Amino acid sequence: MECYNKVISPSEIIDYSGLVISQYERRFPGILHSQPMVGFKILMKDLDAFKAPGQDRLRYIDSFLPRILTGNGCILRETHSTMPDGIWLITLPVPITQLNDTVVNQIGRLSQIKSVLERELNIVPLDVVEVNISGRCTVADMESRIASVIIPENIRDMHQQPDNWSCRLGTIIRINEGFMLLRTRWNMGNLDDFHRKETMLLISNILSTIFR
Repeated sequence: MECYNKVISPSEIIDYSGLVISQYERRFPGILHSQPMVGFKILMKDLDAFKAPGQDRLRYIDSFLPRILTGNGCILRETHSTMPDGIWLITLPVPITQLNDTVVNQIGRLSQIKSVLERELNIVPLDVVEVNISGRCTVADMESRIASVIIPENIRDMHQQPDNWSCRLGTIIRINEGFMLLRTRWNMGNLDDFHRKETMLLISNILSTIFR
């Protein structure tokens, strides 16, 4: 697919739902409507962006991506101009009920791709990690369910409070009638790879209770 062969621009529209459906709905009918889905994003920075004009540099990065991304359920997207030379490493959402299998593997693949980008292209991770959970829930129910979520003290300081205080945990996006997405950001710059993975898994488990 083309999205695995290039860095996606900030304004380009990607049919994430179609990509997820193509991965899961045929193999696990109904799972997208019955289980919370979790996706991750790691903010990275291209330290070699100055070596070539913008489009030339992107084409050079693109030439590596089929080998790095194909079959791994991950894509790259440029950040907006307010964050120059930034790139999001993004995983496609996976069912949270496969926590001991699919989600763990997805975090592992994310870590491997991050290491390859750093080693081969000098694109390095920054501190910010997004943990995004979606699932069946109405707008009316979101507030009470979020109010019941307790973030453990040992990771509370990592949580980045959203600019919009209408939700204490993050940004709420209505996907359609009866389905919602919660985007949360965490500062994990002080964690090594092992503890970063464990923390991402813990946060996924906690937030998924909103949609169960």
